[in-house]
Amino acid sequence: MKHFVDRLIGNFQSAVLFPIKPTIHFYPNIRQCPECKARLHVLKTVTKSVVTMDIGAFWAKHRLMYCPNHRQNTFSSEQLKRLVPKSATFGYDVIVAVGTALFVRCRSNKEVMDELAAKNIFISEREISYLGRKFIIYLALAHRQSQPLLKSFI
Repeated sequence: MKHFVDRLIGNFQSAVLFPIKPTIHFYPNIRQCPECKARLHVLKTVTKSVVTMDIGAFWAKHRLMYCPNHRQNTFSSEQLKRLVPKSATFGYDVIVAVGTALFVRCRSNKEVMDELAAKNIFISEREISYLGRKFIIYLALAHRQSQPLLKSFI
């Protein structure tokens, strides 16, 4: 029975569901300038490759908008910002998975690469090292930002 369940689950992996990298569109949450209420205009549309644990690899096509009256005000998708760091390919969830594997479960870069490959996340050992360092930096920043709250509890 376990064999059939594993096969069924395997058929729902992102590689099977999306044999070709899908394109997902991202837009800013607002349609008008918060200052003057003018309708936003498209500044540019950018397509970049993104990899997350849930979807795997996909194309993120996001529109950057601007206010015609306040040209310095640009707006982008908050949803995309929550998925992946700016100018990065791998999502925060991949960074956490790599950091947890390296520093909590004490896996080697090769073991992490094999674990992620089984989940349709193809990444080099060098990129795993880089994401591991990024994980430590994000963790340190999170601790620094939460210091006042922690002090109030103590």
